[in-house]
Amino acid sequence: MVVLVVANSVVEMARVFPSAGSFYTYVSRAIGPRTGFVTGGLMFVAYALLVPAELALIGTYTHDILAGYGVQIHWTIISAVFAVLVVFLSLRGITGSLRTALALFGAEVVVIVLLSAVVVLAKGGAHGLSVLPLLPTESPNGLSGLALGMVFGILSFVGFEAATTLGEEVRLPARNVPRGIYLSLFFSSA
Repeated sequence: MVVLVVANSVVEMARVFPSAGSFYTYVSRAIGPRTGFVTGGLMFVAYALLVPAELALIGTYTHDILAGYGVQIHWTIISAVFAVLVVFLSLRGITGSLRTALALFGAEVVVIVLLSAVVVLAKGGAHGLSVLPLLPTESPNGLSGLALGMVFGILSFVGFEAATTLGEEVRLPARNVPRGIYLSLFFSSA
């Protein structure tokens, strides 16, 4: 529910100020240029740290999955391969990058829906379906397990606002950017 309130605020700003600067533009126009400058600087740092962090996560997760099948490739090599792929997609242009992102996002949604629908609902647990796993007292690692679950829950919504940076790239940005934000939020919460 909180994410929906934030999304609504972002959508309204995107309608009025369609801009590639997104939050920098919104804050500069709504509060003032100094605060907008600070927001822009913080976003620059966040985006600069996001790519290496995601590449490291991709590398370590893929390494762990492959290690389960007996394949040993160091995570830095896997991360480097994905970094080259990202650079290649970036150099191809925004259209190719967006199509690739949309296809991967669609595949992600399909996998999640299939896993939740088929595995969880059809199979259930050892004793069928139960709300027991949702109880905080059932966390195998206590409070740290709940904290980890909260991190995954919060991070599952990170990025729904990314469409705001396309305010100067799309046709009819006052309509299409809000639509993109709401759809990505809907699919990420589904």
